[in-house]
Amino acid sequence: MSSNGIEIERKFIIHPRVLAQLAASPYDRHVYTNYYIVVGDTELRVHQRKYGQWVMTIKQGHGHVRSEVEVVLGDDEAQNLLALPNWSVTKTRIWLGKGWSVDVYSAPYVGIVTAEIETPAVDTAIELPEVLRNAGAKEVTGTKLLANQRMAQLSKNESNYRQIFTFVESALLMNDQAITTFFHSR
Repeated sequence: MSSNGIEIERKFIIHPRVLAQLAASPYDRHVYTNYYIVVGDTELRVHQRKYGQWVMTIKQGHGHVRSEVEVVLGDDEAQNLLALPNWSVTKTRIWLGKGWSVDVYSAPYVGIVTAEIETPAVDTAIELPEVLRNAGAKEVTGTKLLANQRMAQLSKNESNYRQIFTFVESALLMNDQAITTFFHSR
């Protein structure tokens, strides 16, 4: 998150073949579950960081640029929020360095792997790390279907979460322009 409360993030799907290379690497990783409470255009996410600290992130908007505020929570505050109706998604985050992270999703999304980077401005040039280039990274920034809170909502129903697999399989076969044209509205 940037210091001005705005998150500018780019997201990519990558082929799961990258997992063998990442498994043999010294990259730092952490398994965590994000719990989502969504009201209109506002998303409240609660998760526990690697060293046990609970954090609530409030995000507003969709796509490439969103407002974002993070608040550290005590254990009781986190448990009170988690008692509210929520959806969740579990993933292993692997930090590649230079701001890049890879998310390897758990059930029901086993086989879906994404990478993301936060940038200081919308027009900031980025360079994909070699491991991501070799894994056929395809940009899906702004694709609503791959927003974590949307994935959490869809995970409760098999026919719904199958949409995500269909999207990912199709996108990995398409060129970048076709992805932009066809899928960003979903």
